[in-house]
Amino acid sequence: RPLVAAENVSLGLDYFPVCCKYCGCVLQADEGNTDYERHQVLEIPLISATTTEHRLHRLRCSRCGKTSRAPLPDGVPRGSFGPNLQARVALFTGRYRLSKREASDLLRDVMGADVSLGSIAALEGATSEALEEAVSEAAQAIKEAAAVNMDETGWRNHNDLAWLWVAVTQFLTVFVVSANRSRKTLEEMLGIDFQGIVTSDRHGAYNVFSPEQRALCHAHLKRDYKALVALGAEGKKIGEWALREQKRMFALWDQFSSGELTRS
Repeated sequence: RPLVAAENVSLGLDYFPVCCKYCGCVLQADEGNTDYERHQVLEIPLISATTTEHRLHRLRCSRCGKTSRAPLPDGVPRGSFGPNLQARVALFTGRYRLSKREASDLLRDVMGADVSLGSIAALEGATSEALEEAVSEAAQAIKEAAAVNMDETGWRNHNDLAWLWVAVTQFLTVFVVSANRSRKTLEEMLGIDFQGIVTSDRHGAYNVFSPEQRALCHAHLKRDYKALVALGAEGKKIGEWALREQKRMFALWDQFSSGELTRS
């Protein structure tokens, strides 16, 4: 395991031998100690959720007799949970695919934060609303991309069968859950006048693009070539030839990526 750079070490502790292990002579720290061995231990500090109480005092007006309550300062959440806790809920249930109950258990057991299942759901909804503008910007950027990789797979939306679509560019990945696997969803994601290159499998919805705009996924092609090899006879010869050509193409692509070759 590589050592962490010295400037990134959180805490450095120095230890010196008390006596010479050969003759027993007492050693002094300033006697030729020019070298040391580095032993690093990576650790996560104990995490304990904190509760901040904001006391909104009421004061009575000596003139009109009515009371006024202090408002919450800017930046203080109006709900019961702070932005860091909300972000972790989104991370747990979104990126790491934990159930609401598992996310609640993790917050309680590891971080000492008691958050109910209903609150988990509410925090998910609040995060979706907060991210709506950014997601819209990402979806628009996909429509303007020069090249996009796409795929779709079966998905469960509550108890109904749905489809999870994905569009990937060099800088963005956008997911869409749709009730169908048709051209309609494809047009919603890319627009009806998409001008870029689309890489996909052979799903029929992508046939709307001309051959000049269409690139087939080489992982799917490799699967087809291997299937030809398994057929034997002439199929095997064609499949083996195609696998060799694909390997050669990616070798050239690696050279291009490293700057050894021009695209032409």
